[in-house]
Amino acid sequence: MKLKYVYLGLSCFGFICASGLSLQQATFARSLKLQVKPIKTEQLVAQNRKIKNQEQRNSIPTTLNKEFTLKVGQKGIVSRENLKISFLKVSEDSRCPANVMCITAGQTAVVLNVVEKGQNLGEVVLAIKPGAPELAVKTIGDKYSLKLIDVQPYPIAPSETKQSDYVIKLSISKARA
Repeated sequence: MKLKYVYLGLSCFGFICASGLSLQQATFARSLKLQVKPIKTEQLVAQNRKIKNQEQRNSIPTTLNKEFTLKVGQKGIVSRENLKISFLKVSEDSRCPANVMCITAGQTAVVLNVVEKGQNLGEVVLAIKPGAPELAVKTIGDKYSLKLIDVQPYPIAPSETKQSDYVIKLSISKARA
């Protein structure tokens, strides 16, 4: 027999039996009139395929000691290290626009999230600022060194760059002991 529908939700009876509710609780559950809506298995398969494709588009495979680029919302994945670096946002872009004369060069800062072996190591802020190269490099968990190499596009006055337009260049290496 081929399964044509998958039911999302639980019937009151099945829920009551599975959870061991008392008669009073069962009566209350029935009074909620839980509705079960059928969904075709083809719809579930299509939704899963769509989610998987979106995850693949947002995942950039890379290796240690190799430069790679990420857009906001994408993640770099170092499979051998079970390491994921997600580009969350540009938190600051005060760089002097290319078509303007400025007193200071300004800086740009990005926020990344790091996950190693399924454990969230937290957010990391890296910055590019002339005269302060140490802001572009951070050691993560005493194991890895993360370096921000470039942030594009470079600002042009008077337009403002949208988060979705930013692209960063990074590299990940083993931290020096």
